[in-house]
Amino acid sequence: MGLAGHGWGSLLLGRGMSLTDDESGALDPMGLQASSVATLVYGRNWGSRPNAVTWNSPVWGGFSMRAQAGHDGEPGNFNGGRQLSAAIKYAQGSVAVTGLYEELRDARGRLDDLYASSRQYTLGGSYALRDLRLFAGYNLTASSGDTVATAANPHAATRSQMAWVGANYRVLPALMLMSGLYYAVLNRNGGHGTLVTLGAKYDLSRRTSLYGTVASVFNSRNASFSVEPRRTPTRARARPSRAPMPASSTCSEGGAVTRRVLP
Repeated sequence: MGLAGHGWGSLLLGRGMSLTDDESGALDPMGLQASSVATLVYGRNWGSRPNAVTWNSPVWGGFSMRAQAGHDGEPGNFNGGRQLSAAIKYAQGSVAVTGLYEELRDARGRLDDLYASSRQYTLGGSYALRDLRLFAGYNLTASSGDTVATAANPHAATRSQMAWVGANYRVLPALMLMSGLYYAVLNRNGGHGTLVTLGAKYDLSRRTSLYGTVASVFNSRNASFSVEPRRTPTRARARPSRAPMPASSTCSEGGAVTRRVLP
């Protein structure tokens, strides 16, 4: 359900995609596939948000803004389950730049899980040179000082910093090659990891595309990043006897994507 007006934009009510999910795809050379800008943050920027109010501004000279607020907690507990986010974008000609912010709190109103209840800041953009589009971006995910250890964050790190670069090259009108290099580092001796991706996408029509991707992740001694698509289990504590992730791993994926095309 929503409202729209020419002068002020649109207002949407109810469950909606998070701004980090909606906007990150344009900043990511892999288009937010499973092996992409979401991998080294365990899908922190994926998914929808319940009970949300989302505002989308008009476009003013290439600039636009979005804001979203939601609540999934108990009545009377303002901070419990609260979600707040905002985005500001500039797209004009060959240049596109986006800044994102999101805060997710758990049912008790805390920010004590790096990949589930935390704050996330993202800045990224792209630049097109004919059939080549270059990408670069930076992401900071931060939680509070009393962050708990989880299976995805065994060292109870409170900061994850990630940077990436990549490129898309359109070989044919229907065929595009994709590549991305992502690097993430954790505080509290959580280590660092590097993700390397290569892929291709073939457009069967305006609505349907086929894609294939090969990806490898390389971990430092203390890091436990996985190349396999997985989301962090909410508040699942790490087991002391948990087997360490291998220093490197590789996976491949493929599939078809169908998207809605507005007339």
